[in-house]
Amino acid sequence: MKILVCHVAYRQPGGEDVVFENEKILLQEAGVEVVSVLLHNDSINDSTWAGRLHAGIETIWSRRGYQYIADILQREQPDIVHFHNIFPLLSPSAYLACRDAGTPVIQTLHNFRLICAGATLFTKGDVCERCIRRIPMPALYYRCYRDSYMATAAVASMQIFHRLIGTFKNHVSRYLVLTTFAKSRLVRGGLPESRIIIKPNFLMAPPESNIEVGDYALFIGRMTEDKGIGMLLDAWAEINSLPLLVAGDGPLYADMQQKIAVKSGKAHMLGHQSKEKVQSLLAAAAFIIIPSVCYEGFPIVLLEAFASGKPVLCSRLGGLDELVSENVTGKKFNAGDSADLVNIVNKLILDKESLERMGRAAREEFNLKYTATVATKELLDIYENVLTGKHDY
Repeated sequence: MKILVCHVAYRQPGGEDVVFENEKILLQEAGVEVVSVLLHNDSINDSTWAGRLHAGIETIWSRRGYQYIADILQREQPDIVHFHNIFPLLSPSAYLACRDAGTPVIQTLHNFRLICAGATLFTKGDVCERCIRRIPMPALYYRCYRDSYMATAAVASMQIFHRLIGTFKNHVSRYLVLTTFAKSRLVRGGLPESRIIIKPNFLMAPPESNIEVGDYALFIGRMTEDKGIGMLLDAWAEINSLPLLVAGDGPLYADMQQKIAVKSGKAHMLGHQSKEKVQSLLAAAAFIIIPSVCYEGFPIVLLEAFASGKPVLCSRLGGLDELVSENVTGKKFNAGDSADLVNIVNKLILDKESLERMGRAAREEFNLKYTATVATKELLDIYENVLTGKHDY
């Protein structure tokens, strides 16, 4: 079996880049012949009006992207092409290059870009589904992509054009999504349900499990509005019996430092931490908190927490709501509700037995669903299904 894996890396590295590299390693270790294509969005020149216009046109239909993929297909003759991110350098024109070569396409959807210009179903501080199954005029009103009318118009035009010509319905054999929740929204957005497969994230090298209850709560993530960090610190101003360590950086870092300085509480900002330091922080924590007010995809920190034998406290929202089982692998609170979180934490810190039980269950769930071994089998089964089954063009 020969697989062409393709990804366009973002200017700011993220989880998609990690998944792309890790899946490539999985396939190679399983004996699959892998041809890898990695492009970078930092090659785009959008410093001028003309450059931005050209980038917008390429987002809708990239002639260079079509020809680039077509040339690779002719040279390498892969059995399947597996895309991760295609925007904007390749665009959906890459799917058509595969169609013309008779090569099946698999697309992992790490976000909601095909149905949401901003890709997150989040705008102006709240979840947003205004553009699902309609002309995406709200996206233009809110300038959902890069806070730019021109950039948002390019993405919205891409969505409309490829819906009209049937690209998304007809020229992708399988879509891989991370959660049942993501599948539900993408189906509502018009993608064919029969072609969507749920394939979660995984860890290549999980940390050692330590179900011993530590002496602090832990947040790991970017300091952005959608991650709920402001609400979390508001809640911790009311909690005096357990420290909160906050690991990460981002645009709201200085604001959050100021919030901690003004409010009482036992929260401490650690800033950006190395991977090794993050693992040591996880090992010594009592539990992990993911207070997002957006529809999360599948946070790697959740997997790291489960693998470390730590329960997760998370928002009862989107994919998080299905990934954490109430009173089994963690606890859930109403998104954005600091009082609800305070109530849960104050009860939980008095129940060490429940924390240990949930931590043990979290590690068991990780072993069952999220290891590299499980991910390898899932990928190979999907490829085999595509190659032996029917796929329509």
